[in-house]
Amino acid sequence: MSKLIYDPYLFQQIFQTLDREKIPYVIAHGYDHFPEEITSDVDVIVTPEGLYRLPEILSSLGLTQWIQHEATAHFFILTASPQNGKIPFLQFDVSSDFRRDGLILLTAEEFFSGRKRFKDAFWVPSADVEFAYYLSKKIGKQILTQEHAARLKRLFHKAPEQCVAWIERFFPLEWRDVIILASSSGNWSGLDLSVVKEEMIGYLSSKEKWRTRQYRWFEQTRRLKRVIKPTGLFVQVIGLDGSGKTTLIQKLAEDLRGLFRKTACFHFRPEVIWRSRISSNEDIQNPHGKECRSVVPSVFKVFALTGDWIAGYWSKIYLSKVQSTFVLYDRSFVDLLVDPKRYRYGGPMGLARWLARFIPKPDLFLFLDLPAEVAHARKPEIPLEEARILRQRYLELARALPNAYVLDASLSPADVADAAEEVIISFLKERTARRLGLT
Repeated sequence: MSKLIYDPYLFQQIFQTLDREKIPYVIAHGYDHFPEEITSDVDVIVTPEGLYRLPEILSSLGLTQWIQHEATAHFFILTASPQNGKIPFLQFDVSSDFRRDGLILLTAEEFFSGRKRFKDAFWVPSADVEFAYYLSKKIGKQILTQEHAARLKRLFHKAPEQCVAWIERFFPLEWRDVIILASSSGNWSGLDLSVVKEEMIGYLSSKEKWRTRQYRWFEQTRRLKRVIKPTGLFVQVIGLDGSGKTTLIQKLAEDLRGLFRKTACFHFRPEVIWRSRISSNEDIQNPHGKECRSVVPSVFKVFALTGDWIAGYWSKIYLSKVQSTFVLYDRSFVDLLVDPKRYRYGGPMGLARWLARFIPKPDLFLFLDLPAEVAHARKPEIPLEEARILRQRYLELARALPNAYVLDASLSPADVADAAEEVIISFLKERTARRLGLT
């Protein structure tokens, strides 16, 4: 279970602040049980001016992640200080209009027309505007369940004339009666949503061709920005055998998955040039069980590892970061610099250190440090004296790396995870503030 938990208090803080700052907004849909029950991201519409001011306002409320996923749509994630082993957070999807395939289906002004207070706590759109938004969104995604159909039916019967007007705006003449019947009855079973979407987009596109071309230009610009400044995170976890690297990686992937689109975990190298023939279990159970290779094979191997890391970083890791993925590595090339015997490297260490300079570095190194005696007790395969030497090398490496954090691995796994998560969340907050020009 994720350590991140949707927080009603954080929800209330955000919308009280928007009201206080006089920024018009509506929660577009799914608000019936807010703020007591929040199970996913909150879809919000604000004015273009409000969207411009929003990052500065949210920065004081724990702004942690920012992902622009369309020209006028921004995904904000906020976190608060941990409470009772949980991290309060909120996913906040904010737009200044509603678009689908480059077409502006509803403007902010249309969302605000007839808006009303809900539970005297926040603003929601009128029934017909919510109907228009919900209908076009579900058809655009080609997902319309019985629950969705029932909600559309309820909204339709609250304002039937206005809902019919929206249907006439979105669909060609020959489809209007079909959509009106489905919306009013709640029965969509006979309709192919892919065809319905094609008809809707085709009809709207024929009226606003210039907007579609403009949208494509903005989309290319947005995607280029995401490539230059990816919103994912690349973390390498290093340390002695027995320090709890695997346990920590599993906890981080589970606890913080709500801060990213995806999560990916790997061991040692990307494996894009060749696949490893040695299982990770064999590597852990007997890390120093084989003799080092001679110089020539070692040199060949270290060049191959360097090539695999460089190629793998750009084709696998960086691409994952662009896709907002949390990438976690158990060990990496730097482990070879500390413990060449584990990788049977018998070549010159100067060469390995020189090649390491060409390998792109992660956003964060997390070094799990614990006394050699404790590590040896947990994993006795490595002699105690060797464990002491390796620990000292890891500490020297951590001091030399500007983005390395040393964590006390002698603590409980939960406490180690807490410390690591604090480092990661702080890094994300600082990066987001810097990219938004807030620092």
